[in-house]
Amino acid sequence: MLGTIVKRTGLKSIGLPSSSVVADVVSDLNAKLGQNVPLLEVLGAIDAARDPLCEQFNSLLNSRAAAQALTLKILNLLVAKYHFQARNEVLLSRPFGLVVDPANGCNLACPGCVHSEHSKTLKLFDWDKGMLSEERFQALLHQYGAFAVQIMFCNYGEPTANLKTPRFIKLAKSYLIQTALSTNLTIPRFDADAYAASGLDFMYLSIDGATQGVYGQFRKKGHIDLVFENIRKLVDAKKRLGKGTPILRWQYLASAGADWSTCRLVVGPVANRPPIGNRPHTPTARFRSLVRNGEPAESELSANDPRLPDHVSLRRPVRALGHAALHRPVQGGCGRPED
Repeated sequence: MLGTIVKRTGLKSIGLPSSSVVADVVSDLNAKLGQNVPLLEVLGAIDAARDPLCEQFNSLLNSRAAAQALTLKILNLLVAKYHFQARNEVLLSRPFGLVVDPANGCNLACPGCVHSEHSKTLKLFDWDKGMLSEERFQALLHQYGAFAVQIMFCNYGEPTANLKTPRFIKLAKSYLIQTALSTNLTIPRFDADAYAASGLDFMYLSIDGATQGVYGQFRKKGHIDLVFENIRKLVDAKKRLGKGTPILRWQYLASAGADWSTCRLVVGPVANRPPIGNRPHTPTARFRSLVRNGEPAESELSANDPRLPDHVSLRRPVRALGHAALHRPVQGGCGRPED
């Protein structure tokens, strides 16, 4: 757990040997959590661990503020773990993962989404358009940022539609929070330099096709050439600015008629991508099969399907509902990462 938190906060330069004070303190607290002890005893142990942890982090980071922030995040996670194991209904811990939608609207109209033409025609959802303001986001960070370890900047809107999203990312990074977003990347005014400079850790690219004919079957109103042009802009901006992030991942909802031969040509060279340090410039890729109305789609793939391009992995199926079964938003239907 400790290594994961340090990685997510972006403080990868910290060397934490297994025998360090930090590792020993966290290990002792973890052991206590598994002993089914009363909450007050756990809180007492956590409170006693605060100063030793903070001092050790301060010696490693040479920053009192960063040491306090990292200590608070770790101790909050331990309290949350206690509540989870005890199945408590009243929690003293704060949320450690946040989901923020910079924009309510989307420029596409994909089937199975709250923004599809079908949903709008039948008025299935009360989903007003709107943009997140910096003041509101600042208020969220003020209340929860000190405890959070990750923010996902997407839900059912297109995050790049809000021109302030790079600013939001920078603000989140100032709280030592790992940041990620999922995007269709079809905004014509996409500011590649702003995203490369923002500190964004991960960008998931929802691109369900390598040719317009296949891509347009699901990404209604989308243009594949614009998507690839925006990817090129972002890769060029990362190189020019000397940035290793955001790490790009192409997510593909594999449906009937998928253009596998073209995908092999487009995705295949990913294995030979030029790195900056240990970070790739060009996208890794994951394919996910569809399930419609509870039944496997016609082209549902197995992990060893010969049609899959080289150097990609197939994730678990994603549920995509047909019109008759569309009663509520479906997580993952827009290609948003679930893990």
